[in-house]
Amino acid sequence: MARTLKGKVQVGGRRGNEDAFSSQRRAAPLVSIASGCSGSAARTSKPRMGQRRPTQQRDQVSVSLMGATTSPRGATTTARAQGENCQYIVAGDIGGTNARFQLWQVDKPGQRTLVFRKKYPTASFPTFIEALLEFENDCKLEVRGGGREYLKPSAAAFAAAGVVVENKFCKMTNLDWIINSEEVQQRLGWKRASVLNDFEAVGYGVLAVEEADQHVIHPAKAIPKEPKVVLGPGTGFGQAQLFWNAKHGNYTVMPSEGAHGDFGPRGEKQRGLSEFIERQKGYCELEHVCCGPGLENIYDYLLSSKGEEGKDRMVAQGISEAALSGSDEDAHEAVVMLLSILGQEAGNWALRSLARGGVYIAGGITPKLLPILQSTGCLHEAFLHRQSRFSQVIESVPLVLITNDDIGFFGSCPYAERGP
Repeated sequence: MARTLKGKVQVGGRRGNEDAFSSQRRAAPLVSIASGCSGSAARTSKPRMGQRRPTQQRDQVSVSLMGATTSPRGATTTARAQGENCQYIVAGDIGGTNARFQLWQVDKPGQRTLVFRKKYPTASFPTFIEALLEFENDCKLEVRGGGREYLKPSAAAFAAAGVVVENKFCKMTNLDWIINSEEVQQRLGWKRASVLNDFEAVGYGVLAVEEADQHVIHPAKAIPKEPKVVLGPGTGFGQAQLFWNAKHGNYTVMPSEGAHGDFGPRGEKQRGLSEFIERQKGYCELEHVCCGPGLENIYDYLLSSKGEEGKDRMVAQGISEAALSGSDEDAHEAVVMLLSILGQEAGNWALRSLARGGVYIAGGITPKLLPILQSTGCLHEAFLHRQSRFSQVIESVPLVLITNDDIGFFGSCPYAERGP
């Protein structure tokens, strides 16, 4: 039986190792990609800028391991004992820095119980399979330690940061890992394994994300069935588009590698940044200046442009922390520059896709920088691009920040259950 302890989950006498069990995190809503989505209350009024979207009544959806069933619109209930139809599925969110996995018990279609979850630093494993094998071993210990029988998962879906081929194969972009569904099936003996792009999973997750996990940057009315866009910086810079599929009565997510296109600088300082990157790498793509390593590139450029090359170099986390604490003006300027570039790209996508269904920012970086985003307004202003002839079109597009780090699981978990 799991019990909550100061916002974390303790299982079998051991403290959970991931802060995703805090009271601010929620389980992935149970959605069907093919038939519709749930998990968000109907919007009752147009939200004001900088506010979270309102809800009629806050859903009581919680995550407890080894004994609690999550449902999208109801309270937590005690999980039933394993029956003849019980099966396990695995969902994964594989980024350049961390590989996160979840084990779910499926009692019947659409009814899932979160059994176990864990995060592994990718640097600790030379291959994806070795990380997955470690997760399976941890699952066995967890399940058997709870006095239950461990059943081999019948299916799995892994959201991976890279180009995915036929939902079976991905050579990751910022990590020397290959995810091969056939290898997973052979090495682990699982019946079915699928691979999808990480922001394809985020795209499906946006359809299910709770309103409490949405921070409105630019308020506008989202028009039903109109295109949507998801994008966001992490170790890389993910992007995807959502288009309404009338045949299936839902959105289809189209992954993109647009972040590897050329960076289009705006203004003298950004042109200087682009030239700085070009001298180092031979060219400057968008991802070079809008992700974790991109923040480091911006910081290095600012130091170089000010003749401060002797100043200690910092990694992205240090730059973010220094900017938030106000202890380093260069770090603060670098963060503002990154957020401005992100806002520009959000506005560009609003025009490219005529995304009147909304532009959504996800990824691990932006929510942590929310205080600077709010205090400076830099992302919002860059998004609107008031100097543009089409600024009125952009103003008609809502811009929303997703603050729940589990957004990718909202898409990969139902994908594991239904398959590609």
